[in-house]
Amino acid sequence: MGKRSSSKVTKFRRRNIRSPAPGLARQHQFQHSLKPLTSFMLEKGMLASGLMATQLLLAPLAIAGPEGGVVVSGEGSVTKVSLLETHIAQESQNLLMNFDSFDVAVDESVLITQPNAAAWFVGQIVGGSPTAIFGNITANGRIALVNPWGVIFGETASINAAGVFASSLGLNTEDLFAGDGATFQAAKGAGGYVVNHGLISASLGGEVTLLGETVTNTGVILATLGHVNLASGSRAVVHFGSEQLIGIEITQEVLENNAGLKAAVSNTGTIDADGGTVMLTSSVSKSLFDYAINNKGVIKAKEANYRNGVIRLFGSGSSVLNTGTLNASSASSDGGLIQIVSNENVIVAEDAVIVATSETGS
Repeated sequence: MGKRSSSKVTKFRRRNIRSPAPGLARQHQFQHSLKPLTSFMLEKGMLASGLMATQLLLAPLAIAGPEGGVVVSGEGSVTKVSLLETHIAQESQNLLMNFDSFDVAVDESVLITQPNAAAWFVGQIVGGSPTAIFGNITANGRIALVNPWGVIFGETASINAAGVFASSLGLNTEDLFAGDGATFQAAKGAGGYVVNHGLISASLGGEVTLLGETVTNTGVILATLGHVNLASGSRAVVHFGSEQLIGIEITQEVLENNAGLKAAVSNTGTIDADGGTVMLTSSVSKSLFDYAINNKGVIKAKEANYRNGVIRLFGSGSSVLNTGTLNASSASSDGGLIQIVSNENVIVAEDAVIVATSETGS
């Protein structure tokens, strides 16, 4: 596809000196691990203000590891297997739980066992501070983390599941799985951001969705033969299907730039969904961001298993900028599809790479 440009004493007495409590030591280690993340974002010019930096450095203050799991809908339980391991046993097809916090430090892991690959675990975080994941989360089904104050996957995070959904838009509808879909709404003054600096991997044919007022990826997202959605808005309707996350409809533009970012949706990392679909969607109020979508990284949806890939960048309210790589090429058939659309400007740098051809030149 061609290039286009358009429409963070006194008395001396012998005293017993105690080492910090394990939980406190882990808290300090956890907060320390946030500092390079914030520094990285400031250095790369991703932060236009110090608000998000302050939130990243000060939160979460609680000891890492999921805390306060309460079943809202479905059947399941949370067990602390050890100081560093948490097991969530899901017994129903769909499970919604509320947590005070759902933080995972570098050396911690969370295992979620589910009835099957199509099952949904939804963890709603209600404690009022961002969720920060620096450890491992593994599930045999699909998982969702919902926190209006923000969701952060750090550089050392590793998420492996049949499907992954993370949202910084709060959940308004308790019945997630109704036919009309679930409504997600931004909370005024909350973080509103989803950030991935780690590795998020969906099973073959699975889906990864990051939804928020701002969405940033500098890490790696994998979904071979599946779907990757990075979506920005202040309200959205999400349809959770039995086979996959059917779709996201942004129903209201972003009205606040709480995180102080330059782009509502930004990718400087790698998104790989060979044989599948990658969709970056953003709807923002005019002049709120420099760009609705800014891709400086690599997005691949090459042909796999004789299935061509699709890459779509749809922006509204501000420009869409591509200075990176969009690759939907094919080795055995016609090339895939690449679309870049904005109701403002589409800007493609001269050194950007856009490939949607086959080896035969189709």
